[in-house]
Amino acid sequence: MSSLGVETWSVNARFRKPLGKRFSANWTVGVSRADFDAKGTFTINQIVSVNPIVTQPRSFVYEDPGSDTGFRYGIGVEWALNDRFAFDLGYQRHDTQVIDLETVLAKVIVAL
Repeated sequence: MSSLGVETWSVNARFRKPLGKRFSANWTVGVSRADFDAKGTFTINQIVSVNPIVTQPRSFVYEDPGSDTGFRYGIGVEWALNDRFAFDLGYQRHDTQVIDLETVLAKVIVAL
């Protein structure tokens, strides 16, 4: 049986530039850490012959890559509907040596 677990945390700084009364651009930079828990095998069918097509299963074992620290950065836009509600849309990238993760974020911000 195969399993993959990833636990991440990050510390970020967010910079915001107003582009009008209710619209702004923002940039995020920071440091992220990922702790991995991966073990198991995966199998693919390798083509051995083309005429006729003959396949052969081939298994690969993967191991836990451990933990890694990398950078996190992103850009986005924010639109404030009023003083209490805003929408935030952005793109962020977590860049480590083990894995690179790209995310698109959509948030609703409510000020209490």
